[in-house]
Amino acid sequence: MQQRQQQHQQQQQQQQQQQQQQLKLQAKPDIGTDSGEELSDTEGFVSDICQYCNSSELSDLLLIVRRSEEDDLSSEEAEDCNENGGQFAQLRQREFHAHKFVLAKSSEFFRTILYSANWPAPSVSASSNFAAERSLCELVEDDACFQCFEHFLRFLYAGRVFINRATAIGLLRLADKYQVWSLRQQTEQFMTENAQPPNIRNAVLWYPWRNTCSWINWQPPALTPSAGMLNRLSSWTSFSRLVPISSGTCCTQASW
Repeated sequence: MQQRQQQHQQQQQQQQQQQQQQLKLQAKPDIGTDSGEELSDTEGFVSDICQYCNSSELSDLLLIVRRSEEDDLSSEEAEDCNENGGQFAQLRQREFHAHKFVLAKSSEFFRTILYSANWPAPSVSASSNFAAERSLCELVEDDACFQCFEHFLRFLYAGRVFINRATAIGLLRLADKYQVWSLRQQTEQFMTENAQPPNIRNAVLWYPWRNTCSWINWQPPALTPSAGMLNRLSSWTSFSRLVPISSGTCCTQASW
């Protein structure tokens, strides 16, 4: 299974490289033998895309992300909600303004459900607050994915996300679930590198997810703590720094 996914990722990368090469050839004007130079505004282009993340402007899709009923609210979350005058509903459900093309360009899952002719069309929002053609998509996530979904969505727009030991599992599960291979590959690399001594605490933190993250079962030397490791945990410092992940480097439960 792992080999098939790696082959699939390699094919995707080759296709992307071919598409980029074709775009370069198409963008090159017929200037004969005269020399020239390529003009680029990559940073500006990325910045323009980023500003539409969770923005109602030009949005043609409303994502409603629900927290799984199996995951109870922690006492800390309930206390914070009471202290800040918040609503418990926000801890169970969040809404994100999205754009079909942006989601589909990075995610095979969204490309299939949003554009495939063989997939039922998403429901249309009946709310008067949205245009008639605006689609509505409901997703049900466990707690780890629910907490990280906004960061995951930003990666689809910006191609970058910050990851630490607390968010690694959520990002890995979302990347795998929605088939965002570049994010999955880099998250796997981050977890492998940061589950080695002296960061064995991370391996212990991630190990309980081995039954729901099949990738962890592929990495027993890195992510399976031994008895000796557990005995030495108290003397080791935890890993807490943030590491940027870029898309340029390199469990599904959904209802409509």
